[in-house]
Amino acid sequence: MPSNKTSSFSWKISTITLLIVLLMLKASSWQWGKYKEKSKLLKTYEQNYDAVEINDLKELNKYLYRKIKLKGKFNYSNQFLIANRKDETGPGFWLLSEFKPSGQIKPIIVSRGFIPFKDRDNLNKFNYKQTGSIQAVVQKTVGQRSFLSPSESKNNR
Repeated sequence: MPSNKTSSFSWKISTITLLIVLLMLKASSWQWGKYKEKSKLLKTYEQNYDAVEINDLKELNKYLYRKIKLKGKFNYSNQFLIANRKDETGPGFWLLSEFKPSGQIKPIIVSRGFIPFKDRDNLNKFNYKQTGSIQAVVQKTVGQRSFLSPSESKNNR
């Protein structure tokens, strides 16, 4: 009479099942880590939502990529364009202006935004009435990108 085996242990199925369980545990821990990173990022966004008013430009490195508020005035006679730029509206320029913060000796350069190519001959329409303060995000100065780019003079750093 043949024996009827109803259950048999298979190392092959057990090994595959164990590997799948370990893979799922690894995936769940990865997702938990991503959740914690995202929570931290959202908390940073909430903290940086309001602009911080600063009076001393020596503190700027402390506020990298944060929104700040500065009091001062633009010097529209010392503004310039960075040509050959593009955004979703098409070709144009970046408009950069000198901003002299109150109580500071040196002015800073502020990017005032993108100007479409068609407006290149009428930049005065972008010289808005002075409000006495600006809100801006602090970013590092872009350095020399390649050996073919002109280098900065050491006096202007």
